[in-house]
Amino acid sequence: MQLDKIFRTALQYKASDVYITTGSKPVLRINGDLVLIEEHAVLTKKMAEDYILDTMTDEQKAYFAKNLDLDYSLDLPTICRFRVNVAVQRKGIAAFFRLIPELVFSLDELGHPETLK
Repeated sequence: MQLDKIFRTALQYKASDVYITTGSKPVLRINGDLVLIEEHAVLTKKMAEDYILDTMTDEQKAYFAKNLDLDYSLDLPTICRFRVNVAVQRKGIAAFFRLIPELVFSLDELGHPETLK
């Protein structure tokens, strides 16, 4: 998959989201901040389409072609699971990948007060 390296980078830096948008470099959301992947080229319309469509099944591609918007999940066993939204924007296709962690933290690990239990 063409996005493997970007997804692995997101996991390494504990990003919550990956943004693939026509006309921009790929972006990671890390601790609420948007961080460009500087070493990557600006995504042309063709590059963004190739990257994003590579994550879809044939059925998903057909639905997206008809509706120009799609929500789906992506499970990459060696990397992570993602919740994905793809849409067509003014400049072209865009996708937002939310990383779904395999490990669910307890309230104690998250530092929540005892009253929430």
